Amino acid sequence: MTPIYKNSQAIKSAVEKLSSELQIMKNVIEFTEVITGKKELLSLEQIESEILKNSEYKNIHLVAELKGIDKEYSYILSNLNNFNSENYTDTLEIKEDVLKRIEKENTTYLTEQAEQVKRKLDKVTEVLNSINRNYTKTLHSDYQGNWSINLQMLQTLTNEISR
Repeated sequence: MTPIYKNSQAIKSAVEKLSSELQIMKNVIEFTEVITGKKELLSLEQIESEILKNSEYKNIHLVAELKGIDKEYSYILSNLNNFNSENYTDTLEIKEDVLKRIEKENTTYLTEQAEQVKRKLDKVTEVLNSINRNYTKTLHSDYQGNWSINLQMLQTLTNEISR
């Protein structure tokens, strides 16, 4: 597929959005580590279970506040669903295939029919580029768009170039 237009602004915007989501994910992992001691993404149930561990209370918000981790818990609660972990690698970077997908989605390509015409035109331009540029002046298009060679002009140009 031949690209004809790449919307760089849309690509940049999408990558910035992913970067912002990645930062949220990093913060969630960091706060999960503060709460659980595990530096990984855990489900909300696992985090809440860890908060309630060794406590006789069932009010998670109160227990989190008593343990001094209420801000971390509130952040996780608010942001756990604000990113898609599938978009990122284990080393917390945007996956290459996600970046390629974004680029492909924001690029306009030639249609299959235009691709077929382009392949033919590529052959024509290859031939035209292989001869002296002055000879292209001998090509003539009639009113119906049919191409032909002006033989008289070809002979004149050949004589001039030979001198």
